[in-house]
Amino acid sequence: MGAGGQTLSGQGRAVNIVTGDGISATVDPATSSILLKSGAPNSPGQKGGTPQGNSTITGTLTVYQSTYLNTASGTTWLGSNGGGNPGILNLYPGSGSYYTGFHASTGMSANVTYTLPASQGASGSMLTDNGSGTLSWTAPPSGWSLTGNAGTTYGTNFIGTTDGQSLQFRVNNQPSGMIEFNGYQNTGLGYEVLSSNTTGYYNAASGYYALYFNTTGGNNTASGYAALVSNTTGSDNTASGTGALDNNTTGINNTANGYRALHNNITGSNNTALGIFADVSMDGLTKATASAHAWPAIGYNAKVGASNSLVLGGTS
Repeated sequence: MGAGGQTLSGQGRAVNIVTGDGISATVDPATSSILLKSGAPNSPGQKGGTPQGNSTITGTLTVYQSTYLNTASGTTWLGSNGGGNPGILNLYPGSGSYYTGFHASTGMSANVTYTLPASQGASGSMLTDNGSGTLSWTAPPSGWSLTGNAGTTYGTNFIGTTDGQSLQFRVNNQPSGMIEFNGYQNTGLGYEVLSSNTTGYYNAASGYYALYFNTTGGNNTASGYAALVSNTTGSDNTASGTGALDNNTTGINNTANGYRALHNNITGSNNTALGIFADVSMDGLTKATASAHAWPAIGYNAKVGASNSLVLGGTS
C-alpha cells in the first residue's frame, strides 16, 4: 500500500511491499499471515526470512482468522509508542463489542515476568505465585465454612491465633468478645462487652453490655445482661445476674448476686447483696471490716439502711 492508499492485489499470491527506508511487509494469503520487518528487507517475492530491527504499527491492526506472533528471540513486545500509557492486550470474544483487557502497571520499578503453569488446573484451583513469577495451580485453603464444618479433630482444629496475639469477636462489626493474651489480659463474651476499656486489666465480662463503660477499672467480674454496665473506674467488683450492680461507676469491692442486686449502689464500696432486688437503700455507704463485708443484704427485696447491718429476708 502506497502513501496514497492504493490497493495492491497479488491474485492469490503472496504480496511483498518494500519501502525505501527498508521497511517491508509480506502478505501471504496461503497462510493468512502478515510478516512485518525493518532493516534489510527481503527481495520482492521472497517469503519468510528473519525480521531485523523494529516494526511499529500506529493505529489499529485488525487480523482475521488465526494470528501468530513469531520472533527469532521468542519475545514479543506490546507497548505504547510514548505518552506514558501502559501496554494493553485486549481480547475480544467471538461476538459482541466488549473485551477482556490486560494492562501493565504504570508504577513498575523493575521487570516482571510470569511463567504460566504447564497444565490446566483442577476445578476450583487458584493460581498462585511462588514469589519469583512462577505460577502454579493450588487447591484453595479449606478454612472454616459459614454453614458448619465436618471432619474436625478435637485438639487439632481450632479457631484462634498461633502467634501470641489476642483474639477478638465482632457482631454487626461491633466488639463482642475478646481473649487477650498480652496487654491487660481481659476476657469477654457478649455484644459490646468491655467496649470502652482502655487500661482496665484482669476483667472478665459475660453477657450483653457487661462492663460496657469500663475504662480503667480492673479485677471486675460481670456475668449477665448489663451487669456492671455503668462501671468506669471501679475495681474488684463481682456482679452476677441481669442488671447486677448496673449503676455502679466508681465503687469498689462490691458483691452482688441476683437480678438487679445492688442496683442503687453507684460509689459505695464493700457491700454485699444476695438475692433478687437485694440492695442498699441509698448510695455512698461504705464500711469495710477485717473479716467480712460490712453491709450484707440477703433475700428477696432485702434492703439495708445502716452501716454494719445484716438484713435477712424481704422488706416491705
